[in-house]
Amino acid sequence: MISRKRFTVSTALIALVLSGSTSDVHAANRGPDFDNDNIDDLAIGVPNQQVGVESLAGMVNVLYGSASGLTDPSNRITSIDRGVPGVEGAPDGSDFFGRTVSWGDFNADCFDDLAVTTLLGDLQIFYGSSTGLSLANDDIVVTAMALSNSSAAGDFNGDGFDDIAVQEGSMSEVWVLYGSSSGITDTAGPGLQIWDLDALGVSNPTGLELFGWSLATGDFNCDGKDDLAVGAPQQNVGAESGAGQVHIIYGTSSGLSATGTTAWHQTSPNVEGAAEAGDEFGYALATGNFNNDTSNGRACHDLAIGIPFEDAGAVNDGAVAVLFGTPTSGIQASSPADSLWYQERADVEGNGDSHEFFGKSIAVGNMDADSFEDLAIGIPGEGIGGAIAIIRGASGGMTDADDVLWTQDTNFVADDAEGQDDFGECVTYGREWYTTLNRGLAVCVPHEDVLGTTDAGMVNVMYLQDTSTPQLSILGGSWIQSSIDTQTVEADDVFGSSLTAARDRPFTSGSCG
Repeated sequence: MISRKRFTVSTALIALVLSGSTSDVHAANRGPDFDNDNIDDLAIGVPNQQVGVESLAGMVNVLYGSASGLTDPSNRITSIDRGVPGVEGAPDGSDFFGRTVSWGDFNADCFDDLAVTTLLGDLQIFYGSSTGLSLANDDIVVTAMALSNSSAAGDFNGDGFDDIAVQEGSMSEVWVLYGSSSGITDTAGPGLQIWDLDALGVSNPTGLELFGWSLATGDFNCDGKDDLAVGAPQQNVGAESGAGQVHIIYGTSSGLSATGTTAWHQTSPNVEGAAEAGDEFGYALATGNFNNDTSNGRACHDLAIGIPFEDAGAVNDGAVAVLFGTPTSGIQASSPADSLWYQERADVEGNGDSHEFFGKSIAVGNMDADSFEDLAIGIPGEGIGGAIAIIRGASGGMTDADDVLWTQDTNFVADDAEGQDDFGECVTYGREWYTTLNRGLAVCVPHEDVLGTTDAGMVNVMYLQDTSTPQLSILGGSWIQSSIDTQTVEADDVFGSSLTAARDRPFTSGSCG
């Protein structure tokens, strides 16, 4: 069990002897590849799943990419819960195992690994292998957290081993642990780091800012070390209660450092919009390279920030801000200039009605055949049952040309739009789930009624064509839990409550060829 210790700038950063270099390994965004077959996989959290007699114990389902798309092969582990023989821990009511699912190659063996959190305290790692995720050496590496709502992996010290950041919500903290040849441990790199607003120099934090509610990683200053974006959507901005802020912590060869951290909000210089009470700037975060810029062969990542409770033209219609990374200063808002996207903006599809929550979820990936990554925006309150919007990347940053709006009533999207389905509550991207198609989106529909069963949940999988603008393929479909091995559809499972997010990693890492 990891002992609790406070991160301090003066003592916790220990120099590393680097085992490798990530100076030129960054590639386009992708999902996890647990079996290293160069095809993305997808993990789906079902934190409300009953396991045995334990209600709300939680489960994670895993789908693997193949020549015929995402599938649940019999020779792979596709259902993981704490009642499965070999899995550490025991199912416990209200654990909500699968509250968050994230991934990285924590031991640099070329097989991506899965990080699963419970709402009430644990971080558990399942390691990849040639046959997918393994149950032989899973490890509960943290048991002291509580109310964990987010996790994200990145290589913060550039040593070739991915690291992990996890919210500890009860203390409004983010815990960071580092990878090694043994995987995630509390002794790798600089050891356990605990970040909070005090460590970032914020005066008189209340502990109610929801620091770490959202997390995302990217190389914002193009130096070969990943950086960490931390959302604090309930942080005040001046007199505006709950306007929200996002904090950037930069990676170094010694790990994440308090030196050079920045805070962003809607009163920051050159940031579009205005900080208003209850906006929750930073509710959702995602990273990618919208303008395809590089420095010394490394991508300069940009940051998309969800503001779902922004009143852009109606109450809680929502918005998304985009800030761009640069080699000189990392995340900044002037050159390239930041942009603010919402449905009342000219040429953006949709009407922007009240309580649509544009930006409640966001994902980044190349959704057309150009060189620029694009932005998928979840709008769970749109219309009858929710929607997603695609805003395209461009050389100047972002463009409203050929943006799209998709719902469950759109051709080639499975099922039909129904009230309160919440299509778009979460969304993720896969660079290749289907070997004949280069890209896809998975969109959760957590309150979909399935086979007459209330709120069982569904995940729509939408394969995209190799075209100059985002176009759906006829090959898309949907997954419900009874489609996976021997699972069944049950009321209130809200299958698909969390999905593994896309991030910028090569298909092989560390010393892999």
